[in-house]
Amino acid sequence: MATKHYRKITMVVLTFFVILFSARVFSGNIAEAGVIKVPDMYSTIQSAINAAAAKDVIWVAQGTYNENITLKTDVKLEGGWKSDFSARNWHEWPSIIDGGGRGSVVIGANKATIDGFSITNGDAEWGGGIYSDVAAITIKNNTIHNNIATHGGGGIYIARITSPPPYTDIWNNTIRNNQVTNGAGGGIYVRFCNNIRIIENVIGGGLGKGNSASTGGGGIYIEFTDIFQIEDNNISNNYTTDFYGGGIMIAGGSPNATVFGNTIEYNSAKSGGGGIFSQGGTYIDSNNIRANTTWTVGSHGGGIWLATPHGATPAKVQNNFIHANDAQHGTGGGIYIPFGDYLHMINNTIANNKPDSPASGGGIYVASGATCIIKNTILWNNGDDFYEESAGSSLVSYCNIEDGDFGGTSGNISDNPLFVNSYYDLHITAGSPCIDTGHFGGAPPKDFDGDIRPQGTEIDIGADEFVCNTPTGTNVEVDAGNGVTVTFDDVTGAGNT
Repeated sequence: MATKHYRKITMVVLTFFVILFSARVFSGNIAEAGVIKVPDMYSTIQSAINAAAAKDVIWVAQGTYNENITLKTDVKLEGGWKSDFSARNWHEWPSIIDGGGRGSVVIGANKATIDGFSITNGDAEWGGGIYSDVAAITIKNNTIHNNIATHGGGGIYIARITSPPPYTDIWNNTIRNNQVTNGAGGGIYVRFCNNIRIIENVIGGGLGKGNSASTGGGGIYIEFTDIFQIEDNNISNNYTTDFYGGGIMIAGGSPNATVFGNTIEYNSAKSGGGGIFSQGGTYIDSNNIRANTTWTVGSHGGGIWLATPHGATPAKVQNNFIHANDAQHGTGGGIYIPFGDYLHMINNTIANNKPDSPASGGGIYVASGATCIIKNTILWNNGDDFYEESAGSSLVSYCNIEDGDFGGTSGNISDNPLFVNSYYDLHITAGSPCIDTGHFGGAPPKDFDGDIRPQGTEIDIGADEFVCNTPTGTNVEVDAGNGVTVTFDDVTGAGNT
């Protein structure tokens, strides 16, 4: 009996230690599961991708990796790790993928993420830097530069994405010095996609850093894509060598497509739409569109070339500063509208734009095939502020137009708007005749800066809703006249910036 009892104790103890060891190993596997390190565990990025399973994360240390890679579904790739993997900063410790001119540097996969790399030296027919077809991909925190494509997408090519989820996100990248030699989309090319988001990127940048394309969309080209967001990007110094849309070209946008909160400047197009070329019902809101140009004979729309097919939902342009654009040898320095029914332009400030001659619609040019609704808009110092080929084709109300067009009718005025700075900062100042002289109907609920409309008794004219500067603090004294002083406690105010 004693021997039997000893054997039972031995079995219990042994089983306990086996379970404990197994648990510790299993717990350790959970702690380490899904993290693959390059070059510590695999010498190349592609070999690490091949070994990865869904949900795995691949950490890539600083250095140059001379390879062309194909991502894997639901695997995340992270660059910018310090060589000992103790910290991550893709600016300080860049992980460079050099494609060596041997095709696309990166080929996408559905639900894959590429985050924090320098992607360079690709050369392909489509998608020199990144090529993703039928694959919703997340592209963020990368520098995508010095890549070439023959037909489309010098930096990035995205095509044939069905309804989300997952979404396709291009977020917080620097996309510069990419080129398309015989096609469109120098920085980004998108076609047949649904719900793609292009947010907080630098597309181009300083002088000499722009992307280029021959036929359209030096910075971004989008076609046959009903739903997209282009928001809070800096799109600058991009250009087309032959045709349209130096900054952005949109072919077939819808009311569910938005271009919002971007700085679009110093872009150029040979034939039309130095800043934006938009054909369709795209919603263009709260952008700073300035110093863009078209530069060949017969080119139009230094800032925006805007059209909507007859019978389609019209485009809407609101809350934009459109200034210092130049249609060097054409019409419509600020906006050119060749065709479309009742395109809406509400609460814009359009100033200091140039056409090729004084009578060519320096602010807005409306061709005979178009009708427009223009309301609550400042048109100032554009040479010929407004021109329509067919008199009466536009409904203009509650606008401030320097050259006196429509003056004295439908709430239109012609008085100095009193900008902060006449050529650079077009916010209005105290005493501006634009304050409280617009109209509520159809006006956006917020202005360019996100300030609530109205601040006074009525909507202000222009992209800026004036906000009275009131000192912040307590016991603010105001002289009410006749020896009466009114004291306010805990007053907080905001001002135009």
